[in-house]
Amino acid sequence: MRIWPRTSGANSHDCSVSTADGWLAGNVPAMLNAIGRAGVLIVTWDEDDKSASNHILTVMVGTPVKAGFVSTGRINHYGVLRMISESLGITPFGAAAGEASVSDVWNSPTPVAQSTWGRVKTLYRW
Repeated sequence: MRIWPRTSGANSHDCSVSTADGWLAGNVPAMLNAIGRAGVLIVTWDEDDKSASNHILTVMVGTPVKAGFVSTGRINHYGVLRMISESLGITPFGAAAGEASVSDVWNSPTPVAQSTWGRVKTLYRW
């Protein structure tokens, strides 16, 4: 598992769309290479205008997810966190515990093996 924090120079908050696009173009290929065949890269935006029609883009790329699929479900940060927790076999926590998991994006769902955070850190060498 790899986590890339948002960058201060190209996070779409503090720069132009073209700058953020350039950062993604320059970094996503290396990220996809780093996660390997079983990995999933999740890119999400977090801007909310508080309107009922607000839509925030979340993109998932990798062999385990359906290519070109567009979910009709509601996806938010907590559902994504729940999906990641379940994928790692750890109990969803915080607000993610009460949110529905993002489940319609997978090519073939795999059973979740229960684990602990300590085991996950050991597995992924954190």
